[in-house]
Amino acid sequence: MSFRWSIFGFLVLLGLTAGALGAEPLSTKLPPDTLCFIEIDPTAFPPGQVKNADSSVLLELGVQTMASLGLVPDQASALADGLALAANAGTNRNVVALLDADLRATNDGGLDCRSVQVVWLLDVKGRPQPVLDRLGGVLKTLSTQKTARQSIKKTAEGKRQYVEFRDTSWPEWLKLAWMQDGDLFVITLGDGAMEHYLSDRPVGGVPWAPTLASGDALAAKQGSAGAVALRAYTTLKTFRERFPEVAQRTAVGRLIDALELGGASEWALTARMRQRLISVDASSIDASPAGRMTVTPWTVPEADTVALAKLVPDQSQGYLVADVDWPRLYARVTALLDAVLSDPSDVSMRQKVDGFCLPLKVDISKDILENLAPRILIHDYPQHPLHLPLMVTIVGAAKEDRQERVQSATETIFKAWGEVLAKKSAEQRLTSDSTGGSTRVQIRTDKSGETYLQYGLIGPAWRWSDGKWIFSWSPAAVRYNLPGIKGASAKDFETRQR
Repeated sequence: MSFRWSIFGFLVLLGLTAGALGAEPLSTKLPPDTLCFIEIDPTAFPPGQVKNADSSVLLELGVQTMASLGLVPDQASALADGLALAANAGTNRNVVALLDADLRATNDGGLDCRSVQVVWLLDVKGRPQPVLDRLGGVLKTLSTQKTARQSIKKTAEGKRQYVEFRDTSWPEWLKLAWMQDGDLFVITLGDGAMEHYLSDRPVGGVPWAPTLASGDALAAKQGSAGAVALRAYTTLKTFRERFPEVAQRTAVGRLIDALELGGASEWALTARMRQRLISVDASSIDASPAGRMTVTPWTVPEADTVALAKLVPDQSQGYLVADVDWPRLYARVTALLDAVLSDPSDVSMRQKVDGFCLPLKVDISKDILENLAPRILIHDYPQHPLHLPLMVTIVGAAKEDRQERVQSATETIFKAWGEVLAKKSAEQRLTSDSTGGSTRVQIRTDKSGETYLQYGLIGPAWRWSDGKWIFSWSPAAVRYNLPGIKGASAKDFETRQR
């Protein structure tokens, strides 16, 4: 695994475990020129639902065992420490934010990212040692005693001390810094990021506070209720002003357009928790002088009264119900992939998928998307042993009398995809390129019938059962949920079932 991908994985872990909104949101401690942030507040869950178990020893044993068998990349210890770091963060209020970046548009319309400034605030209640231990483990793997450089720094104005770490083999801008700030543990990435975070604040609150307050008020009128558990926010207006060429000529601009945010100046995503029920909505302010706000529910209001609520396992800590427009979702996902992975002159992702499915005599729209029931249930049973975010179970169904057609089409696609991956893996094992990441990806089906994607670790997995489908983070997690959906009918997955 290359160094840049190791750092990327580390950042993803931080992103997945970021955020917080408690008595006072941690985002209020961010600099006012912050570009975007993500917060999560585990205290929004009902008392007793947030676990504090430390499964890091079991994780290390499993990852190291798989590494010895060649099933995971070489940086196995970095992976273990990074996941354990994420697991420690999963039970604490925290926020991760992008403070600044040096982004350039290249002549061919590409994106040149020369540096970033990222900050992660973790409410450790004044006890930072577990985070320090895991951070040290990650750095020990990504650096060497010969090339590592660590020193104590002071800010120019406040004379506040922090630790700075860099490696002589890393790019010059790539520096890590950390400090304890009261109850918070602060980690920054990027040259000058800690100084940016510790800089003097102007009088007044953060500029995004009025936007979030207005969004909350409108969401309440639409039926959203509960404590805020997650918040994601970005100021698109500031981004366009700071990086005009990037927004106009690169994949970033295409990504914004694919998300249908081309006319927005600010955007926020909020998840609220009432007992076990989660509601999610997105709010945006348009770029007009009037600054009109729109709040769009992403979940079914009062979902505890709908038919699918009866399928939520008693052991689940949280759940939500959503109505999905499958053709529109497919169009949105493929547009996002085109924006991120492709040049505008390339063949579109939809054309690539259609080209793959044509020899299989499968039509994605007519055979699958148009025949899926709109309503889905998402819950967190069984919980991931490390309590990592996004390790959830999704339950859906095919429309009545369309079940055989949908199931046959999806199984045909995944069987063909698995054969392509297996062939590519066999070919590359015969060459010097046998360490390539694509050779590690496999689609397999275990003896119980669960199909799963394997990239070293086993999962995610999915399975059809009597016209209903289950998607979860492992084959075992799928099997745990099979008994609970047997009594459900296709009508339960239609809209407005109360």
